Amino acid sequence: MALTLFLFKVCNIDSSNPKVEAQGENDDQSITNMPTTQFISDENVTFLSAKVTFRGINLWSNNVRIRNGTASFIARGNKPKKFNFNLATALVPDDKLRIEFYMINAKKKRKKLTAIFEIVLESLIDSKYIDLRDENLSDPNNYLLPSTVQLKLYYTPPDIEKQLAALGYGDAVELVDWKSIFDDEGRHGGHRYRHVISKHDGPLRKLGKKLTGREDNADTDSYSDSDFEADQISEKSAETINANEKIKKKHANIELLEKSLGRYVGDMYEMTEWQVMIHVIQGRDLPGLSINPYVVVQIDDQKRYTSIQRSCNSPYFGEFFTFDFILPATKFMEKIILIKVHDAVKIISTFTDTKPIGIFRVDISTVYNEKEHAFERKWAQLINPENIGSPCGHLLLSISVTQRGVPTKNVVSEGVHDDDKFEQSKTLVPAAMPRRLFPVQLKIIFFTATELPEMMTDFLATVSKKILQSDTWEPIDPYVEVTYDTMTATTEARNGTTPVWGEAIYLVGRFPPLARTIKITIKDHAAIQKDRIISSFLIDLFLISESNPSAGFLPTLGPTWIFLYGSPREYTISTNQDGLSEGMGEAVCYKGRLFMAIESHPINAENTPNMNIQKETGIEFPEAHIFPMKRTFLLFGCIYDVSMIDKSFGDTTISFELSIGPSGYLNPQELSAAIRNPVSSLTRAYPRISIDNNKDYFRLPIDLQKPILFTKYIFHDYIYRMTLSNRLKHASEYLFKKIRDFELKINSKVSNEILMEDYRKMEQYIDTLPCGCAEHMKDSETLGSVPAVHPNLYELLNSTMPTIKMNQLDTKRHKKLLLNLESIKSWISKEVDFDESKRYEIVKELNKIAITFRQMATDAQPSLPDIFLWMISDSKRVAYARFQPEDLLYNICHGERGLYNGHVQTIFLKTPRSANTPLNKSSNAKVQIYLWLGIEEHEPMIFKHLPPGFDLPTLPLQPQLKFIRYTGRSFYELRCHCYKARSLIAADETGLSDPYLSITVGNETQTTPALRESLCPQWNLTLTFRNLVHIGTRETAEEIIGNVVVECYDYDDYDKP
Repeated sequence: MALTLFLFKVCNIDSSNPKVEAQGENDDQSITNMPTTQFISDENVTFLSAKVTFRGINLWSNNVRIRNGTASFIARGNKPKKFNFNLATALVPDDKLRIEFYMINAKKKRKKLTAIFEIVLESLIDSKYIDLRDENLSDPNNYLLPSTVQLKLYYTPPDIEKQLAALGYGDAVELVDWKSIFDDEGRHGGHRYRHVISKHDGPLRKLGKKLTGREDNADTDSYSDSDFEADQISEKSAETINANEKIKKKHANIELLEKSLGRYVGDMYEMTEWQVMIHVIQGRDLPGLSINPYVVVQIDDQKRYTSIQRSCNSPYFGEFFTFDFILPATKFMEKIILIKVHDAVKIISTFTDTKPIGIFRVDISTVYNEKEHAFERKWAQLINPENIGSPCGHLLLSISVTQRGVPTKNVVSEGVHDDDKFEQSKTLVPAAMPRRLFPVQLKIIFFTATELPEMMTDFLATVSKKILQSDTWEPIDPYVEVTYDTMTATTEARNGTTPVWGEAIYLVGRFPPLARTIKITIKDHAAIQKDRIISSFLIDLFLISESNPSAGFLPTLGPTWIFLYGSPREYTISTNQDGLSEGMGEAVCYKGRLFMAIESHPINAENTPNMNIQKETGIEFPEAHIFPMKRTFLLFGCIYDVSMIDKSFGDTTISFELSIGPSGYLNPQELSAAIRNPVSSLTRAYPRISIDNNKDYFRLPIDLQKPILFTKYIFHDYIYRMTLSNRLKHASEYLFKKIRDFELKINSKVSNEILMEDYRKMEQYIDTLPCGCAEHMKDSETLGSVPAVHPNLYELLNSTMPTIKMNQLDTKRHKKLLLNLESIKSWISKEVDFDESKRYEIVKELNKIAITFRQMATDAQPSLPDIFLWMISDSKRVAYARFQPEDLLYNICHGERGLYNGHVQTIFLKTPRSANTPLNKSSNAKVQIYLWLGIEEHEPMIFKHLPPGFDLPTLPLQPQLKFIRYTGRSFYELRCHCYKARSLIAADETGLSDPYLSITVGNETQTTPALRESLCPQWNLTLTFRNLVHIGTRETAEEIIGNVVVECYDYDDYDKP
């Protein structure tokens, strides 16, 4: 919605009395704070300026010269001055619009409030339009004046078509460009937008428009014969240009794909040392006369200042700043680099910063995702802090991000370069992204949340209920906090574990975004102490939008459920693990789910407040029929072996818990009660026994009776999201396997013809992306159906599925993936050179492609909660493992099945991190477990992939069933050949180490001799492990007992092995 005011002129102005009331030079009403610049030198000239106020937002006009008692606000092209207010809520009868007119004397540079016009907008709600041709103004004392004003008011709905009709095509070029380029739904009702040649169009686009020579409007949709002949001639003349442009476009699409998926590789939660380097070089066309500019660079609470340059609109600074952080990547990447340009004022600037005349914001993630994690000598477009669409000059900057131990590019160079001339191609916008950013309004809607934990101890909760004398009161008052691009807004706090908000928060940003993450934090409101964080998560705008014009769309999400994770659900007074709820470490527990949505639409740039935050209440819930039906999902686990249990857990009993969302999770009281009343999601407690030849590790006595765990969870059927992600993950794993074989052949010095043949096979695979059922499906796995090969990935993405209820982002994601796959096909189909010096560059590019497939599998809209496996020692949670549900999903189609479904996988449990504490490097425990997730109808398929040789239990599974029994075992021998190691770290004061190997297989550990004072030891011996027990077939022996753990230690006399 928008309220638009057109101001034409003010007549009958009495400007005979030049003695205006003087106001302080630094007062808010001072002319120096006006958003305009005076260029007329006549000291006796009098000006008039208008200040429009609506709902607390103030917009200023330019200063207009008064001639013969009239001030005309009509500019070139007979266009009146326009004031635009973007509305979050509809107009109400009590809304008022106030216009204050200030008379300004150029000699004394003072202004005086001379006239006021105020109107109630009740009649505008129905009429949508008011034309006031001759309305009297009043003075500040509410006495009528002979002065009159001419203006028009428009009340426009939010959709673009009505904005165009009300505001005119010429003023909404940005909306036309966006709809015609990015939105595939640009046609409405048989009409389309008129194509306008804009000054912002690239030269090739202008050439195309000129060559086509056709009028493009709603009345014609066909060529004439002459137009067709002209196009044929133009196509031949531009053939070379088009070929080069296609190549550039392919490279741009590949670069944009890499950038949108992110370039960080590593543990997102590991504490890392980072450094941000910013070189402020020079400014250009800063607003104002005789200004004294200086620059403030701010990241979080760290600020750096440049020196003040006197009386200069294009100053040279040449100053370099560094910012150091020790944070996990998740917290570091979300930070905003805020660059502000100030005009220094005597005395005031000594104590505080003046109001900025231009700002620039970019987040660290955007900088890091550039190829060399840097922008080098780029012109940053400054914008007016009060108006996001108003440019305020440029700053020439170099910005780089580096982490400890990683080489970085040097972005600091002295002096002015010859190529520092301002060009559109040198603006500080990520490579391959559109050079022109336009404003959008984000509407973030929060409907409700459920399954939130109580944020108070049981004792305090009981006391509070007695004091409040309310049975409906619950010990939690949650609210949602939204942070985006230095803007923060919150919803109202509601009481209960299932709060209902129905609120929307409106934020103004730019697209494509330079700040790519929205942070959503759910907090508990506390009356006395600091509010506690329940959970937080980041929404990557690149995941829910697309900036590539070929399939672009604005940010959109849901309506959908977002699952929340964080520190343990049980409330504690200690805040040691609160960092897990805000991204300082991997979350270890399910904390509830949030129902939300994001919508966005482009807005007119003129007079758009830069930091405007609006709210709307009373949002109705979406209708139930838009969601898929609910299904019962069954999660099953069977533990085959538990070993390498760390000795720090003491002489205690060990049990395991398996949960998905709230299902299967047991609080401390339920854990204690489970000893008497068995629960299906919890194993019985096992005593621990030592591992042979290893005093540091223990194991559980699991022999022929393998403990099982299972639980059920009811939720909407979003299987189609998980199967699509699994298709992409299988493609990634297939490519990684082929790349390993390809690299082995390179090391074996095979001929170029063999390498080219293998490369073409990978290229052919990407061109088809089959599901894989033809190779893996067996008759016994089809539940009586006929084996079939399912559609390949391209056919799946292009197909229409009317029976599946997908929201807008689901549909857009399919189109986005098709665009990305076309970019990957161009990526791998380019010419390759198998010269020996370039072979490993080919391997590097192939690995990038495989990683890209894995990253594309990430879905911003989760389908099911994550799965947690907890090791419990004497009713205390001590170590855990976390799994993504799609990795364990069962599906008839092999390509849509989870990577780890139907396999016994080996995992190492982790210890939860506390605030700012590195992860415990101990393995804690090694668990070999079979996990299966699927709908309840597929329950018989659970036991089809278990290692055979057990007694099949009765179905459906009953809570009393705690294990399955195997009837036999076999023995194997394993030989481990230990050769040498290279480039070990120095662990002794001598600068050397005394290394030895500790090798654990099954329930036995063997060690090599320690080699004194060596960083490159050579052992050259064989360790033999005999009588390794295995249950199952020979085919399953490799993945179970063939899993070998090798650890390298430094030997010290006072710590003998």
